[in-house]
Amino acid sequence: MKYLYIVVLNLFFSYAFSAVPVELNIKMGFGRVEVSIHSPQDQDKQEPLKPLIEKFEIEILTNEKLAPIVMGQENKEYTMIVGYSSDQEFKQTLKEWSNYLFAKASNDLPSESSLVGVLSDGKKRVVMGSHLIVDNGEHLEEVVVIAGSADIKGKVDRLVIIGGDVHLFSTAEITKELNTLGGNVQTDEGALVRGKSVNVGIPLSDESWTMVFNKLKATQIGEFLSSDMTLLVITILKLLSLMLFTYFGYYVAPNYQRKVQIYIQKHSVSCLLWGFFSLFLMVPIVMIMAVSIIGIPLMPLQFTIYFLFFIFGYIHSSLWVMTWIEGKSEFLKKQNLFLKIFLGLLLFEMIVWIPYLGKGFKWLVIFMGFGAASKVFYNQLLLPPSRKLAQIVS
Repeated sequence: MKYLYIVVLNLFFSYAFSAVPVELNIKMGFGRVEVSIHSPQDQDKQEPLKPLIEKFEIEILTNEKLAPIVMGQENKEYTMIVGYSSDQEFKQTLKEWSNYLFAKASNDLPSESSLVGVLSDGKKRVVMGSHLIVDNGEHLEEVVVIAGSADIKGKVDRLVIIGGDVHLFSTAEITKELNTLGGNVQTDEGALVRGKSVNVGIPLSDESWTMVFNKLKATQIGEFLSSDMTLLVITILKLLSLMLFTYFGYYVAPNYQRKVQIYIQKHSVSCLLWGFFSLFLMVPIVMIMAVSIIGIPLMPLQFTIYFLFFIFGYIHSSLWVMTWIEGKSEFLKKQNLFLKIFLGLLLFEMIVWIPYLGKGFKWLVIFMGFGAASKVFYNQLLLPPSRKLAQIVS
């Protein structure tokens, strides 16, 4: 009964927009979604609905709230009567239909205690890649959302969002802290946020960009982005950007760059192992920083350092490959350092065309460079002051 107001609102908007009633049949399960129209049965009336039905299927597939049913190991079927009006925007229509479907399917959704990705300890919740609902009248001391989502309708003392999406309804109240790192907060009118609020933006990950581009594929923008000419332009811009980082790195920190270059040549296997180790350490470090008062403001610095490790590691791994080829090529022996790096970066763009092995080899070498860049940095950071002074003097 708590979702009855969603159904009422859906019917209200249907009449408000002079909507035509449409009966839909939705089948979900085993990672698939199928939406069919039961009425109207007239093909001429169904034709304008087809683009909206396709978007509704995508909306259901990407809805984290319905993910337990969509990815479940049994088929679920729902019938619902909704309103459609050509005067209403698709976005608003999809929102109303999704809310109505969520209300219909609420009884088939698992309880919070059985949700995969929701950790519970008294009045504390940690959401990792899942969805959490804090109902009106419920009071939690702390909610941490990591790459997941949450609907907050009740009271939360401390809310931390890391790359997740949180909806603060009009009845929501955050009493002490609201910390956001690369996440999104939708705040309805009437929601109260007291105490301190910290918002730190970070760039989208490769996986996030992939998800965005996949949604755009069916549009004209998607066709343009996936065209050969666009990919060529993006590759050229990527190479130019990496070369600018190369010049910048050798100009600002030439000693560091030379040490990375030497270290990756002499300790390639240990660099690869250190690269994997450093990457695995990133997640616990971020989680520790997210729940500490000092850690949140330092997160941009941490991400910047890791970003530079990847960039300079990518550059030096390409140089490592070209140095290996140099032993078999008289032409390369006569070229300067920056041309070798450029040719190595160009080779990395081409090597992914090799089936099965290309991408794997590229990422192994990139992790090797990442390990070399991070190892040299930490070695330098942990040097005794006397040795640091000796290096400066020399």
